[in-house]
Amino acid sequence: MINFDILICRTKENPNYSATLKAGVDRDGELGLRYEFIDNNDSWDNDDIRAIIKSDDAKVLANTLDCSVERLAETIANQFKTTELFSTPTEVEKVFKRILAYIESNGTQYRMSYL
Repeated sequence: MINFDILICRTKENPNYSATLKAGVDRDGELGLRYEFIDNNDSWDNDDIRAIIKSDDAKVLANTLDCSVERLAETIANQFKTTELFSTPTEVEKVFKRILAYIESNGTQYRMSYL
């Protein structure tokens, strides 16, 4: 199970909603990215979207980025991390999509899950 402990970006504090983008690597070497949107006014609008990269593909991506698989989540986070707190969840989602596009451009495959 992936522990999404590396924060990449998030929205500003807002009583109506929040969005975060996190990354993590599990003990088997799978890399995960998690976009989570919480609407405090309407739970039907909540999203939990995850992109999972299997360990073999994570190794290839780690080699491309010249890091170990164990440091892969941190390395990706450092490339896309921002200290800016975004105003809207859409901005956080755009960072998620940029990371996925980067992963795809390196020939790495991932599977998406929507919880």
